[in-house]
Amino acid sequence: MKMTAEQFNERLAHIVKCWVEFGYEVETWEEFLAAELKGMELQAELAAEAEQRLQYALNSLKTLKLIGGE
Repeated sequence: MKMTAEQFNERLAHIVKCWVEFGYEVETWEEFLAAELKGMELQAELAAEAEQRLQYALNSLKTLKLIGGE
């Protein structure tokens, strides 16, 4: 996803605001960015798992339709 500099700054400001609201503290930007990256990696893993579950459900539905003769 490409972002303009303004969009990036808005996203970063939102992230920092969320961190402050939840009481997180980081000593350096490196720590902050590493934690944000870890969060993004977790979101990607969850999305991949959800996609696998969806594919399983769709395949099951197709199988049931074939068995049921519809």
